[in-house]
Amino acid sequence: MKQDVPADLVDFVSGDSLGWNDVDSDSADAAMTWYSDHWLNLGYLRDSPAICCRRRDGQVTIDWEMPVWAPNKFAVPRTGAVTVDADQFVAAIEEFDRALLSAMEVRIAEVEASPPLGVELDLDQLRREYQDRSGWLERARGWHRSTDWDTIRAGATLLSNH
Repeated sequence: MKQDVPADLVDFVSGDSLGWNDVDSDSADAAMTWYSDHWLNLGYLRDSPAICCRRRDGQVTIDWEMPVWAPNKFAVPRTGAVTVDADQFVAAIEEFDRALLSAMEVRIAEVEASPPLGVELDLDQLRREYQDRSGWLERARGWHRSTDWDTIRAGATLLSNH
């Protein structure tokens, strides 16, 4: 989340895509991909909130909204937004990453020392998976994207109008 969302695209990226036009164009495809990159995919969870993240003027805003049919399992209040300093946001992600990986390391060591009875585990693969995941944040931080804002704007216009 290194690029600020331009002011004229904030409503587009934080809005609902349900009313979009069905358009066949490269710019619309680019705008849909860019839009999707700002939403946390929780589709594997039932009745999950829609969560959008965006950066603007050194701040990160996270919006959420629970579907009207969903029980209050994930978020109270059902809709909301929080804005934090981008540096604080990144520091919190780094702290969470360290804590999660540390807890994973402890758990893997426990399983290696005393595998659960009746469960087949590939401990070598588990360790390789852990090693791979332990580098995800660093790899993500090194990833830089160049955005063609004119294309995104053109696609957003096509999707939103008609």
